[in-house]
Amino acid sequence: MENKKFYWIIDGKYYEVSNETYLKYKKDYDHSKRLKEYEAEVTVLSLDKVITNELDLSEVLPDPSVNVEDSAINSILLEKMRKERNKLSLDEKLLLELLFERGKSQEEAAKITGIPQSTISYRLERILKKLRKAMGLNKKI
Repeated sequence: MENKKFYWIIDGKYYEVSNETYLKYKKDYDHSKRLKEYEAEVTVLSLDKVITNELDLSEVLPDPSVNVEDSAINSILLEKMRKERNKLSLDEKLLLELLFERGKSQEEAAKITGIPQSTISYRLERILKKLRKAMGLNKKI
């Protein structure tokens, strides 16, 4: 069976995403589009003050402050970063795990690995540069 690839466009660039991610954000995008079309046709009344016996409607209705596009961009970038991280060597993955997942300082990572702190710093910069390049990001985040 053919492996179909899915893409999501962000700022004019296409990013490969999983089928699950594509379907989720396509559904959210279509829903948002339908809501905008609907709101253009009808007057929407505020339900902020309407309270049922069990729930305040603000607890049931979606939060309008959540930006679906920003959420999609973050998820796509995280997924891309995970894919690129999986391509790193075991030493590179270990260094990232120590520094970012376990919250160790470069000095602590140096003690754990037996590698000088200056070498840790150099390798970290090289790894981050490699990840930025693979993700199409030219500047530091």
